[in-house]
This record gives sequence, structure tokens and C-alpha cells, in this order.
Amino acid sequence: MKNPGILYWILLSNFIVFVRLFSFELKIEHSGEDRFSFSLDYSSAKSLTDSIIRLEFDDHFKLGKPGYPNLPVKTFTLAIPPYGMPRVIYIVLDSVSYDGIYIPPAESIYYKDERREDYERIYVENPQIYGISRYFPDEFVKLEYIGYFRSQRIATVAVYPIRYNPLMKRAIMARKLSINIIFGEVRGKGGYIDEKGYEAVLGANVMNYEKGKMWRRKRIARVSKGDIFGETNEWVRIKIESEGIYKLTGTDLERRGMNISEINPRKLRLFEFINDTIKTQLPTDSMPNMVEIPIETYGLDDMRFDRNDYILFYARGPSGWRIRSDGKINYFIHPYTKSYSLWLSLNGNIDGKRIFEVNYPDDNAVEIRSTYFKRHFEADLLWQGGINWAWDRFSSRKFFFFDPFVVPGETAYVFVKPSCSYVLVDSVRASYLAGIDGFSINSLNTRADITIAYAGENILDWFEVKYKRALNADNNELLFFSPETPGKYRYNIRNFSSQPKVYDITDPENVRSFSTQPGSIGSGEYFFIDSIGIQKRIYIALTQQALKVPVSIEIFRMNSLRDTGNSAEMLILTADELDPSRLAQFHTEHDSMIVRVVKLSEIMNQFGFGIYNPVAVRDFIYYAYNFWSEPNLKYVILVGDGHYDYRNILNSPPIYFPPAACDSYFSDDFFVRVTDST
Repeated sequence: MKNPGILYWILLSNFIVFVRLFSFELKIEHSGEDRFSFSLDYSSAKSLTDSIIRLEFDDHFKLGKPGYPNLPVKTFTLAIPPYGMPRVIYIVLDSVSYDGIYIPPAESIYYKDERREDYERIYVENPQIYGISRYFPDEFVKLEYIGYFRSQRIATVAVYPIRYNPLMKRAIMARKLSINIIFGEVRGKGGYIDEKGYEAVLGANVMNYEKGKMWRRKRIARVSKGDIFGETNEWVRIKIESEGIYKLTGTDLERRGMNISEINPRKLRLFEFINDTIKTQLPTDSMPNMVEIPIETYGLDDMRFDRNDYILFYARGPSGWRIRSDGKINYFIHPYTKSYSLWLSLNGNIDGKRIFEVNYPDDNAVEIRSTYFKRHFEADLLWQGGINWAWDRFSSRKFFFFDPFVVPGETAYVFVKPSCSYVLVDSVRASYLAGIDGFSINSLNTRADITIAYAGENILDWFEVKYKRALNADNNELLFFSPETPGKYRYNIRNFSSQPKVYDITDPENVRSFSTQPGSIGSGEYFFIDSIGIQKRIYIALTQQALKVPVSIEIFRMNSLRDTGNSAEMLILTADELDPSRLAQFHTEHDSMIVRVVKLSEIMNQFGFGIYNPVAVRDFIYYAYNFWSEPNLKYVILVGDGHYDYRNILNSPPIYFPPAACDSYFSDDFFVRVTDST
């Protein structure tokens, strides 16, 4: 197969030369039951002679990762047996190196106005890529994807003719490659399944189509559907923007059009998606779902929900402390949104979950008035590609720390990501501790200057300060951690204007509450007792004055997208502001297909659980493809423009339809990868 190359160049004002200089020859060497082999010959390519170039390859596309060298790549699709794990082995038969070559990063579009009409193309290097001596990509040939297209199991092999070291400005071109894909243990061969209209697609794209069509097998969805929303069609969406204890009154519901006299208080149930982000991997056991979280009720013992009656509940926000499975406490910031949603079911058939109040006797408890606390400092200001942001770029920078309740004379720690060369606290050099990858200082003042320094200019993501802090409230609210040693503790908390209540929010599904008693020091001090094991606890103590109120409350009557009786051959997924009804009508009449238009807000509510996340779009398409009734889904159209600034950090134009960010780059084919990948 010969692809003739066409040579041309365009010299821009910034001296970047666009060069189309590559042709290649493909030869299939072997197509069998155990392996597939082919060779690529780029030896007819012209030498790289220009110092600043952007490469154009016949029948190749660009890697296109923002901040990364914009290298060409060619993908090849082949059928593989339904079982076994394939692997790729390649040999570079001939190669040539070029020094003094600068390959710019992938271009980005900078919009100068909100209407996105005035723009310019810019090239922004990622300093963590262009500043290190490493070849990109790390291999000439990679096995990129294993999955299914209909009943055909396929693998995608990516070939990168050029690897580039941006620090050394050296490019290595593979002139001849021999590539083998070994299928591995073959436990079953499958059989032929006629994919009808898709046979032409498979025939045009699968290199070993004839051999592979005898390896097909029927897909069986083994994932549990899961549908909290299916329990009732009437819901209250409660939108919040920060972590805390929230209050919802009968008046709040009545103002939104609810007849509160019809509410059965025992049946009130509150749900939240507590995993923070939806996994980008396809579901393996069950679809993502919400869990019920407990509430406290006040004034509802008479089985009536009156205007002045209310419920209290703990809500996780889009940022805050999380306890990991290994017991460590990490700070989390959601990459896509600045708000969360909870869902209140009013009249289901199951009694709701309630917060359990704990009361321990005051005996043999260790009395404490301070614990170690962590302050997290982070600002997402520099886009690093995909969903990745950083704070700032510098070689040395001074930050100001203030907390009036620091306990003096106690060891404090500073953690920096990425790790820095050294840290100064009030001009005193902190000691680096390799075991914790952090810095320690003998004492921390209530006011301190913290200097973070790198060997050269570098990107700062965040830093944290861990220090001993008195259990004193700020504006009648106090968030604190339990001691690291298991035991029974009497926590003496201070600085409250009235008697506070304490909530253990470690596990949102099992929030516990504690009533407090007046302390021994006098006005403003209260205490409670808790017993802890090896898992640390996170508490919130607060008075009625510090209770939060939702940003918004809306009544929803769900038209469930999870109803398996739904069917569509084509889905048109659209921004709410746009109307693609004429497009739907055209495909219905011209192609005689069942077409369904679905608004983005419906997807975000039912598959993102009211939390903005592009992965919810993939999960909806996956659900429709695997669980909706026949005829099966064949086509998806996305309607609406979008960009990388999901949280509007840079005051960007509105996003009508979110792009699919895969870590450090974008790839909308992520939305339609709806079959199990290995």
C-alpha cells in the first residue's frame, strides 16, 4: 500500500515551518490465529533540515495534547480473539536522529471575546514536559485500546514515527518498523455474527477483517442497572456550594410549590453521590449511584411537616477533606464543578435514615483542648491540559500564614506538591523528612512567612501546613480532626456564643451527632466525649447561627432516562439553550430512524446526580446502549460548543456542551466507548 507524499511549506511570522514530507509503505506480513504482523517503511521521507518545524504526515493525525510536542501518530485497528490479553512487540529496523530540532506544542485557541468570533492560535509549552530530558512518546509503538465494536473484539495499535526530546532538541525517526501483535492464550474462538450495516465499517477499518469475523461473540451486559430515581418520580434537588451542616424548613418547600401537609415525615429520605467523581473506567459491577445519607428532624414528631419544622443534614461540598481507605486525610477539589446536589425523596415507601446520637459516659477519657490540624492552600490559575491546573510558576515565593489559635512550641510540618528544594518558615530553614516527603519546623507562630523555593523555575500545585491547633471555633463553627492515637477522648471546644452540637462527618452515610455539656473553664467552653479506633475522625461543631442554607431548591418530576423501555437508534444530546428538533426531524423522516433528543441537564441530573461531570454523558450513552430496548442505539450526535475551563476559572465563554477531558488531553470518542475494555 503506497501513499505518495506531497512536499510543501509555509513560513509564518514566528518562523515555524509547516512541512509535509512523509509517505509510508504498509505491508502485512502475517495474519493468523496466534498473531498479526505488519511492517511500516518511512524510508522515503525527506530529512528534517529546518530548525523549527510542525510535521505533517500522510494519513496520520496529530497527538494534539496541549503543552506536549505535537507529534504525528497513525493508528491501526485489528480484530483479536474474544479471550486472552494481546501484547505488542516491535523492532526498529532502521532509524535516524536529528539534532537542533524544535517541535512546538499542540496549538491552543485563545478567544478574545465571549461570542468566540475573535481568536488567535497560540503555542504554550508545558514546562514539566519541555524542561526535562525525556523522549515523547516513550515508545514508537503502543497498544492503545482493547475493547469491542459491536460483537467484534478489537485492538488499536498506535505508531509514532518520531520520538522527540524537547530539552535536548533531538528527534529520532523510525525509518523501518516490524510490528507483531501476539494474541496470547486463546481459550475460545467465538463465531461469525452478521453485523449487517456495520460490516462495511468493519471491513474498511479492521486490518484482518476476514480472519477476525470468525472471532465474534454476543455481548452480555453484566452490570447492575441501579436506579435510585426509579423509586419515585417526585424529587427535591438541593443545590449547595460548600461543605457543612444544612437546614431545610417546611417554609422552604412550600415556597417551591410543595403541599407540605401531604408529606409523611417518616418517609423523608435524602440521597447524595458521595464518591465525588464518576470513574472514567467503564462500570464493571453496577452503574454509579447515590446512597442514602441520614438526617435530623425537628418538630416532626407529630407526624406533620409544618412551616417552622425543619431537617438538618451534612452535605459534602465540591472541595474539602476526605479520609482515604488507607486512613490518610487528603484535600479534594472537584475538577468540573463548584456546586453539588442532594436529592430529597418525599413520599416513597421506605422509612428514611436518621442521624444517630452518641452519648459516652465521662470516665477514663483523656481530656484535650487541641489537636493537629491541616490547612490546605491551593489556587487553580494555570491550565496544564485536560483537567489539570496549577497555582503558579516561580523559583521562590513567600506566602503568608495566619491562625490565631496555633499552639506555640509544637512541631509543625509543611508539605509541597510538587516537592521543592527547601522551605523557610520566618527565615528559618525547615528540615526535610524523606519518610513523609515533607518539611518540619520546631515551632509555628500565629503569623508566619512561609517561603517555598525550587532549584529553578517550577510549577506549584498546592501546599499544606500541619500544626497543633486549639479547639477554638471561628464564627461559631469548628472543623477538626481526632488525635492519631486510638482511645477515649473528652474534647473541650471553645469560642462559641451558645451551646453547640457536634457531628462526626467521617462517613457521610453514617453521620453521628453529639450533644455538648458546659466545660470547666467557663463561658464559651463545652465538651463532648467520643471513642476512636485506628481510623481518624473528622468533626464539625457549630451553633444554630452557623447552619448553612442551600443555594437553591427545585422540585423535579423525573422522566427517567433509566427506564429500560426507552429505545432509540440515534441520540441527539444537546445543550439546553439549543434546539436541534429540525435535525431530529430530518433523520426521522430521511433515514426512517427512531431519534430521541436529550437535554444535557437531564443527563447531569440522572447520571451525574446533579453534579456537573462530562463522564455522566458517557455513562448515559453506555446505559442506553446496554439496557434500552431494541432497536439498538447506533448513532450519537453532540450539539453545542465547549472548552477546558469547566469551572469558569478564567472568566471564559459559556460551555454549551462539555468536552471529554481524559486526564491531560481531550478526546470526545471517550463518550462512545460503551463496551467492556480489558
